[in-house]
Amino acid sequence: MGWHYSNGGGAGYAWSGNNTYNQHCALISGLSADTAIIKIYVKAAGYNTGTVSTRLACWNVGGSAIAQSSTFSMADGNESTQFNYEKSVSTPYIISGTSIWVGLYRSPSESHIMETDSGSGNGYRKTNTASFPSIASMSGYNTDTNDEPYVGVFMIEAPSAPNSLQVSRNSDTSQTLQWNRTASDDDPYYNQYLERWDTNSQSWSVIHTITTDYTTTGTNSYTDTTTVANRQYRYRVRAWNNAGYSSYSSTVYIHTTPAKPTNVVATRVGDNVEITWEDNSYYEDIFRIQRNYSLDEGETWEGWANLDTVIGGNEEYTDTDPYTYSKYRVQAEEGTYQSPTLESGYTESNEVVTLSTPDAPTGLSPNGGAVFDADEAKTFTWNHNPTDQTDQTKFSLTYKLSGGSYPGTDPYDEEVSTNEYIEIAAETFTNGNDYLWKCKTWGEYATGSAYSDEATFKCVSRPVGTIFDPSVSDYVYSELTVQWTYTQAEAEDQKTYLCKLYDSEDALLESVQASQVVTNGNTGSCTFGTALENETTYTVTLQVQEDNGLWSAETEQEFTTEFLEPMQPSISLNLNEESGSIDVAITNPEVVTEYAEESTQDTYIDSDNSGTNYNDNGQLQLEDDTAGGTTLKRILLDFDLSFFVGKTIVSAQLNLYRKTALVAGIDSAVNYIKSSWDEANVTHGTVPTIDTTDYDDHTHSAGDTESWDLTTLLEDIADETITDYEGMAIVATTTDGSVDEFYDSTITDSEPELLVEISPLNAETDHNVLYRSVNGGDWEVVETDIPENTTVTDYIPNIGGNNNYYVQAVSDTPSTNNSVEVDIDVLMTGMFFINGGNGFENYVRLVGDISISESINRNEKIKQFAGRTYPVKYQGNSKIQQLAFSADCPVTKYDDLVEILESIGDVFYRDWRGRWFYALLYGSKFDKKDNLAYQFSTNINRLNGGVE
Repeated sequence: MGWHYSNGGGAGYAWSGNNTYNQHCALISGLSADTAIIKIYVKAAGYNTGTVSTRLACWNVGGSAIAQSSTFSMADGNESTQFNYEKSVSTPYIISGTSIWVGLYRSPSESHIMETDSGSGNGYRKTNTASFPSIASMSGYNTDTNDEPYVGVFMIEAPSAPNSLQVSRNSDTSQTLQWNRTASDDDPYYNQYLERWDTNSQSWSVIHTITTDYTTTGTNSYTDTTTVANRQYRYRVRAWNNAGYSSYSSTVYIHTTPAKPTNVVATRVGDNVEITWEDNSYYEDIFRIQRNYSLDEGETWEGWANLDTVIGGNEEYTDTDPYTYSKYRVQAEEGTYQSPTLESGYTESNEVVTLSTPDAPTGLSPNGGAVFDADEAKTFTWNHNPTDQTDQTKFSLTYKLSGGSYPGTDPYDEEVSTNEYIEIAAETFTNGNDYLWKCKTWGEYATGSAYSDEATFKCVSRPVGTIFDPSVSDYVYSELTVQWTYTQAEAEDQKTYLCKLYDSEDALLESVQASQVVTNGNTGSCTFGTALENETTYTVTLQVQEDNGLWSAETEQEFTTEFLEPMQPSISLNLNEESGSIDVAITNPEVVTEYAEESTQDTYIDSDNSGTNYNDNGQLQLEDDTAGGTTLKRILLDFDLSFFVGKTIVSAQLNLYRKTALVAGIDSAVNYIKSSWDEANVTHGTVPTIDTTDYDDHTHSAGDTESWDLTTLLEDIADETITDYEGMAIVATTTDGSVDEFYDSTITDSEPELLVEISPLNAETDHNVLYRSVNGGDWEVVETDIPENTTVTDYIPNIGGNNNYYVQAVSDTPSTNNSVEVDIDVLMTGMFFINGGNGFENYVRLVGDISISESINRNEKIKQFAGRTYPVKYQGNSKIQQLAFSADCPVTKYDDLVEILESIGDVFYRDWRGRWFYALLYGSKFDKKDNLAYQFSTNINRLNGGVE
């Protein structure tokens, strides 16, 4: 825009009123918002009397500072030498107001004279000593309207756009850009921004910035090394200064090498070949298709030649004049924006051949005597075998009985279908017959294949397995044996079964599949190894397979266990220090089925004395009502019968001891009491509520005891038909005045008694199994098949530690019940035992002059490997613990020890230090010391377990 000078209008020179510094300034007015971007220069008239430090500065009229220049010096001189002295602030600033002060200020520490440009002599001299100030406001300035320094505004405009932006390709990863800048003093370039657009992001982004301040025209360039293949790019550039941005200068599009197509497939369609591919490039002009061919299958290929091109964006091409054997390849090309043309790599197709008759189908199924049920639909499958790579278009299928003839027309004749299978409806075939079948197929060629080889199958009815045990009722065994009836319509035998056991959460517990021949109409069975838990619901499933291999449908049966367990056994332990053995005494309680209940309350009431309580009378009296009279006596009894609720009652009998002989006939019945009562307070007048149902109404008979059969009453209480039982009343049912007296408090065991027999709550113990654990280790079986209530001997307990035992009672079901664990600590100091024989019951205790050395190692083996000159020694997994043992053997024990050494199998070694293991003895020898003992020595090898 150039210089704009201030010529009056408030411009002038001044210094501040506080004399801290001197200022020469001019007021610039009339700046508009769109021209407020300035560079400021001063042409200050005047001269100095010495070199003066000076700044150029700008202020708002309101007083706030805007900007200042760096410090510069005005040298000595007169008006003519100082005139047109120019300086600018360091950076243009946007001025928010329309009027600003612009001027010079000088250091007050220097003296100076300011004169007008006319040289009139109006001048001022001022000397100060303060430090050079920062920018301050113009508050308190003085002006002289006659003279003024010259002040100018240089305004800049937004830059002109760069031009001639060009891009040149170096490679897929490098593009060079060049452009011309159009900067000048009036529209300088402070920044230039280079931006790029690509097909991936679909947006512009700054890739390079030039920050140099330009005020002249010139050329700029930049190389972009961040491009990649298969992209379309475009570039643009613009400039910026404080007045704003220039417009853009843009390039044409530039491309990098397109991506090659993939999945090129050549397919024979009629007499043509259709080539398809996947376009992977962002932009291409054309796809080039080339073809290679061979004159005959397996012959030499002639070489690739251009076939045709298609416009970019297409993904298919049809060769209408293919060779007999052809293959194709496709590439993407782009040349519109690039020279030379950019070409992707080629991708080849599969080979295609001319249309021809397919080979006969193979892979027929069912075949090989396969079996299926003719009452079910069956899918027949085959493999279409084209010689020209064309898919199946139709098929024919026919079948016949073994030994019969095929029908004149195929049952499925030239069925149009690309499926290499067909589902044949149920009941098309007949169970009990053997069949043959074959098929043929067509491709695109008009002639179909020959028939396939014949396939064979058999139709039989599916077998049926019907579970009859367990049933839905309670299962009384802890070992599950499933039984079923096997049937098959054509009387084919069962050959296999599959049985599965599930818990109540449908988790599989055990699966058993085994061969088992069962003829039609007979039963099969399967026993599981899983021990069933009592009062638990399980599900068992069954499939059976007939002799040809056809399985039945799966059937299932849910059942609940409720079996008796044996009474809990108990054990006691006794150490035999002589033999170092422990005797285990086993006690098996008897199964209880009969219970004798004594009355908890017993008294009688008398209608003639309705307010009298007879609890302390020492007897129980029963009397019937004399005809026309009022005498009536009833016996009240109470027994705690809560135990019998839910039990199975076999019998129940109430017995009363007769105090005096029966002198006349009397009938009585038992009713049950429905409301609470107290034997110490009850009277005829307060008699509890008595049910009217008679239980065992019978005629009394002479003897020491009178009995009532109360089986029905106890059954009603057990199954909770009666839920309000509070006792029982014996009521006379005749009317001739007969009396019967019971119970005598002076006679022991004459109290009322109720005898109840129930079904067993526990199973009888069949045998016991004894278990042992040493020092908290695993449990081991000591002995099995132990009779009830017997004592067994553990001949090889640990004699230097803890031995823990329990016994398991086993019933016939077979259910089990374990005793509590009982342990014993044994420390037989100085003792050493060697046991052998059946059950290790033979033993020798060695004491005196003991010498032991011990080594622990692993088995070592030597093995020759192929390719190695020398054999390799390696350690096995078996650990060896070896003792060199020496001790005195009494002469009296010599024969026993020899018998142990010569026994078949391993021996057992024990000592008081806690060593306890199966062992083998070798290198044993005896050296006679005297007539009382031998010096016995041997090597003892520890075994992980017994010798098999």
